Amino acid sequence: MHLIAGTIMKKGLDNRMAFLMQEFAGEKEFFPATEIIENCTALASVIEEIKEITGISVDQMELVELTNTVYKSSRIPLYVFEYVGDDPELQVDKPFKWGDFKELKETFEDYEIEGVPLLSELTIEVI
Repeated sequence: MHLIAGTIMKKGLDNRMAFLMQEFAGEKEFFPATEIIENCTALASVIEEIKEITGISVDQMELVELTNTVYKSSRIPLYVFEYVGDDPELQVDKPFKWGDFKELKETFEDYEIEGVPLLSELTIEVI
């Protein structure tokens, strides 16, 4: 099984950045994770997962970061996209949600995230 994870960040109505996260019942939050789709690249697979969760199209996403994380003792790639569309009120259904910087920082503390210069800089600026 080859897991990959991805998130998309967007500016809300309050001009603050929010990150797509998944809530696990009674557990910590993490970024949406999926398996690599047969006959697709890891990037295409994670884009499909984010499109399914958010309903946005690929032309509204811009890849800004690729790093690694450890999830359930497995090292997996983490793709980070920026939403470049016009709707700041994108809605997602449970178990997904838009997390703020505080929740992102807590996720960084709960999981081993490697090589996250962009996300680390964003977190330091706000917190």
